[in-house]
Parts: sequence; structure tokens; C-alpha cells
Amino acid sequence: MPRKARLIIANSPHHILQRGHNRQIVFRDDEDFEFYANNIRSLKLVHKLKLYAYCLMPNHIHIIVDPVNEVSNISAFMKSLAIRQTRFFNSKYSRSGTLWESRYISSPVEAERYLLACCRYVEMNPVRSKRVNQPMEYLWSSYGERFSTYSWIDQCPCFNELDTSVDSPIEAYKIYMMTEANENETKFIQSAMCKGKIIGDASFIEKLSSKYGFKLSRRSPGRPRKIIANAMS
Repeated sequence: MPRKARLIIANSPHHILQRGHNRQIVFRDDEDFEFYANNIRSLKLVHKLKLYAYCLMPNHIHIIVDPVNEVSNISAFMKSLAIRQTRFFNSKYSRSGTLWESRYISSPVEAERYLLACCRYVEMNPVRSKRVNQPMEYLWSSYGERFSTYSWIDQCPCFNELDTSVDSPIEAYKIYMMTEANENETKFIQSAMCKGKIIGDASFIEKLSSKYGFKLSRRSPGRPRKIIANAMS
């Protein structure tokens, strides 16, 4: 049976999840992490993406990207990342074969309501997994890079909607990160992301459904008013 195509939306953020093959370790040491992170930075420019957040965990990665005007930018970017890391890893550890699951998971994100929450979800991943106590302590995510003088992380447009009483949007984001996420919000993002479903509210999904013609489906019990649609066209 042919696989369904992913729903990729121009000029819209997408939450990407990719796991190691059979959930195996894909980053064994700092050199492995650094190689992948450097490739994110360089390939973002090659494929002309906006990159809002990333986090590299030992056996999976999270990336939030916007393909801008060309929807194929995401698949080309992810393919290049996977090939480079596989070649590097296999050569370094004298192995062969695939490193990643056959397909990455992609979830379109409603920018106005969920992009900030998704960035926080991604960058707090090391804290939730108890690898560090604070997101700034983790070397392999976009959080620390955001505060660099020459940061290459794109600033989310919705940063400007955060607390205006502080000096800058990035400082407001730091405060936002330290605000505990709503448990239902976290569960909703996690559930949608793991299934490749749209991360957005009912009106956003209905708008996409009308435009692209895919079937709506309800989430599992626990948040009955939230409707999400399969992110497949």
C-alpha cells in the first residue's frame, strides 16, 4: 500500500520528530551531537528554511522549521541531515545500515496559538527527561543559542506578543520558558506530534481541511473540545 503524503504548508511552522531505527542511540558522544547540530545550522541556509527550535536527544531529535515558500524544503533538509549523520556515524563506529526510522514525523503547527508552546516543549525536553535542571544547561538544543550575540536561530514572530515590560522579546521568552506549561497543553502537543497530526485548534484544522480536503478526527478522551486532523493529504 502506498504511503500517504505528508501535509506540508508553505510559510507555516512544522514540528518534526525523528527517532533512531528501533529507537537505538544515534548520538553516543559530544562529537556525534556536535556534528548533527552543525549540519542543522549549515543545511538551514542551503535549503532556505526558517528554524525556530531544535533539541537533540540520544535516540531522537525534535526540530521546528518553516519551509517558507517551497514546501519541498523540509523533505530535502531532513534527507540531507539523515544522510550526513548516517555516513558519519557508520564510518566512526564501523557499522553499516540505516540509522534512522524510515520516516520522520511532521506536524503542522498553528503559529498564533501553538508555536511558542511547541518551542517550549522542544527546549524543555531535557528538563522533563531529568537530564538537566535548567534548559540553559543542555548543550544540544536551540535554547542556549537563542541568547548568543550571533544566534542563527530564527525568532518566532509571536515572541513580540510576550510580556512587553521586559527589555526584549528574547528576555520575555526566557520568562515564558520558566513558566510551567499547562499539563493539558503538553499532553496535547505530545499526542499530536507523535502521531503526525496537526497541532492547532478546531477552527485552524477546519480551515486546513476545507483547503486541502483531508478528514477530520477527534483526539482520545481528555480534551473533548479539541479536534485534530490527520496531517496527511
